[in-house]
Amino acid sequence: MVLFLMKKKLEKRHIIVLFLLLIPFWLIGISNYFFSSASFVREYVFNYDDSVNAFPENISFISGLEENGNVYNAVNGNPQIHVYTPHHAIASVRIALKEPVSESHMIKMFYSENHEDYNISKVAVGYIQSGESNLTINLPYKYYSGLRFDINIYNEEFGIEGIYLSQSSATTIRHRVGNYDGLFMTLAISIFITGLWITGIFTGYLNKCISRMSESLRRKINFIKENPGRVLLHAGLLIFICLAAVIAGIITSKDFSFRDILSFTNHMRAIFHVLLRAVFYITVAFSGYFIYVFRKKPEALFLSLSLLIGFCYVAVSPFMWFGWDNGVHYAWTVEESFIRTVSVSQADLMLVHSPEFFPFFDYFNDYDNAHEMSRLLTQGHENFTVYTFRKGTTTFSWSMIGVQFIYNRLAHIIPGLVTFISRSLVLPPVLTVKIGSMTNHIVYSLIIYFALKRLNSGKYLMAVIAMVPTAFALSTSFGYDHWLTAFFMLGFAYYLHEIQTPEKKIELKNLIIMVGAFVFALGTKEVYVPMMFVLFFIKKDKFKELKHYYRYITAVTGLIIFVFAVFLIPFVMSGGGDGDWRGESNVNAVGQMRFMFQNPFSYTMILLRFLVQYFNVFTNNYFTHFAHMGYTPFLLLLWILICFTALTDRKSCDDLTSTGKMKVLITFLGLSTVVLFSTAMYIGFTGVGEDTILGVQQRYKLPLLFPFIYVIAGFKLFNNFNRINEVFYSSAVFGVSSFVLLYGAWEKFLPRL
Repeated sequence: MVLFLMKKKLEKRHIIVLFLLLIPFWLIGISNYFFSSASFVREYVFNYDDSVNAFPENISFISGLEENGNVYNAVNGNPQIHVYTPHHAIASVRIALKEPVSESHMIKMFYSENHEDYNISKVAVGYIQSGESNLTINLPYKYYSGLRFDINIYNEEFGIEGIYLSQSSATTIRHRVGNYDGLFMTLAISIFITGLWITGIFTGYLNKCISRMSESLRRKINFIKENPGRVLLHAGLLIFICLAAVIAGIITSKDFSFRDILSFTNHMRAIFHVLLRAVFYITVAFSGYFIYVFRKKPEALFLSLSLLIGFCYVAVSPFMWFGWDNGVHYAWTVEESFIRTVSVSQADLMLVHSPEFFPFFDYFNDYDNAHEMSRLLTQGHENFTVYTFRKGTTTFSWSMIGVQFIYNRLAHIIPGLVTFISRSLVLPPVLTVKIGSMTNHIVYSLIIYFALKRLNSGKYLMAVIAMVPTAFALSTSFGYDHWLTAFFMLGFAYYLHEIQTPEKKIELKNLIIMVGAFVFALGTKEVYVPMMFVLFFIKKDKFKELKHYYRYITAVTGLIIFVFAVFLIPFVMSGGGDGDWRGESNVNAVGQMRFMFQNPFSYTMILLRFLVQYFNVFTNNYFTHFAHMGYTPFLLLLWILICFTALTDRKSCDDLTSTGKMKVLITFLGLSTVVLFSTAMYIGFTGVGEDTILGVQQRYKLPLLFPFIYVIAGFKLFNNFNRINEVFYSSAVFGVSSFVLLYGAWEKFLPRL
């Protein structure tokens, strides 16, 4: 039977097209093996013959370190070793430990030429990698009056064999290592694409997609033939916008003059800033153009504006991190760019261990080894591998194994794949980071686009919430907020559609997408699992047969149990754990739960007081928060816009999803979710017995906004959206949202250029 179907449907042209699709990925795999940083390791050759060991004879004093039997322990957050330098020039330094370290640690070296004031001295940064026992740093060949080493080795003891100061620069030797992980990744991608291709052929979806694309292309070609003047007018307008934007970028740039054009290589920074300002001006003009062209088409208008403004955010936002926990999420992304063994480059280590807020040029201005850091970030072909570890088992991530590991990393797989491709093409790390950030935003935009297409009403409300600056900005960096918010919107869009069409039987494809969206969303934050209980409230008559309904209920129950198991089993097996490492020093999960069980009334009052403050919309701004960049204005304007669209973006079908029972259900599930993640933060982040709950950020409410506002704000009185001029309505709604987003870039991003 299978052979008969294959002969019937698998034609020669299908095989040829499949091979044409796979060839680029095979070339990427080959490039990864021969040229990527994962295929090489760099070894420093240090000249001991003309070096002096400054430890321990030349040590002036040590602070922040406790000696215990010839080994040291860091006793505060600023361990320092000060060294008297010899009476000759120094070109390189090697710190040699007695034993290899178990984790990767950062070391800063402050060096002074004519003074001892380390507050204004120059700084070099390096890392001792897991399994290594030494660090080598090259310096300009000079005499230095003093050296200070901040050896930031925490959570383990270390012994110092020597601090060697050499008059010769350390040389590097490049060794090829057997990197087959890229080939495994290519094989996995090939199998996945082949499986999708064959599935599409035998289900008929492939032919449908090809037909739609062909028809769409044919319509566009016919439109161009029938309206050549109109097409030329629009093309000329777009070209004029681009030229005007470049001129505006030159005029408004603070450090650019026309003579810079004649000395391009000497004024790269000024020209780079002009181009980024031009990108912003182009975005402003194109936003107005798209609002005009795609008026009355909320799905297309959202997608075009989201991708356009998202690209602007990625381009002009500070390098590196302006969002929350970006270093951790970048580390997870790098891990997902490998199949078996993760090979981490020096640039990756620097990015992961960089400050939470890392403005590119400001950081380089403070560190004298900026040329080395710049080389690591901008020259991908010199980005050698210096650290290799087994996936998911070291400090480069919070280690997780098995199903839980895969499930919690769903949001990092797609940018991880893009990171693999960037590494295979030997792109500079600085570009890899930007491409990865844009990948996250593309995923965010596409998921919400398909959610908008499924909605019967509330399209503008969903678009406005999706374009709230906090959610939007987070989607243009590394993290999982965008994944959770977008998939929740997709799941609720399909759910609300089914509730609003009781006369139609639910299709298997729609059922899979609806349930799958919730499961995918919860992979990043299982504590939102109460929202999945809404799936139990689909009526039996939506299914063709009663047995299908019971199978559906069984599947949803099993998936909820799975999510709870992923969330609870590791916690129980670890004995409660030590809580979140970012929390207070007296955090103890077991002790906190004991306090809660012994004092249920006290905790209930703590929780209620916290919730009253947490839900206060007049004091809590979680709409215009650009993480480490701070807040932007227009909070009141956004609330007005959301309330306006919530009341007016309505149709008669909303009567089925805004009933009293539905409002009670959504309110109860939303409140249960907030209680659950607040309790989780009280256990894992707050000190035992504290009278408040710490660590619950306002952005945690963003994924709950659309279903809550959509259902609660549904009133029959306002089901007259068709009486409003949709051209004006669409232009006003998207115009205000775009203005707030673009103003955020103007106020928070452009001043740093």
